[in-house]
Amino acid sequence: MDWSKLKAEEDIYKIEVAWEGPFSIEKAMEKMDTKIDYGLYQIYGTHSVYGGDSLLYIGKSDGNVFKHRMKSHYTDWIHKEPSKVSVYLGYFIGEHETHPSDEVWSKYIEYAEKLLIYYCQPSYNVREKYWKPIFEKE
Repeated sequence: MDWSKLKAEEDIYKIEVAWEGPFSIEKAMEKMDTKIDYGLYQIYGTHSVYGGDSLLYIGKSDGNVFKHRMKSHYTDWIHKEPSKVSVYLGYFIGEHETHPSDEVWSKYIEYAEKLLIYYCQPSYNVREKYWKPIFEKE
């Protein structure tokens, strides 16, 4: 499959994600294989309104491996959470003949992240969740 043409005639993109987890934040911070540890992630924890095990945040890791994104979130806000968080890591899967370029890879990670944030409305994704995703036509 040619990753640059990863769409159907109706401009529908097919992006397959395999989710792994739950991991503790400490285990998620160990994900640092520079060949595979990129994609999407979901962080669950206790929310003051929605209660325990609520989806708090959806993010992407395409320029840095999961380890760096998790460390950044831990420093910024996770260490202040009222209970431990759990993390699910989403890896892109599928049968493809060639590996996508970094540019194509980043575009599809961004597309998937935008759709998930809009659809799931995680509490801590403040800016992104109110805008319906618009994707460029190729």
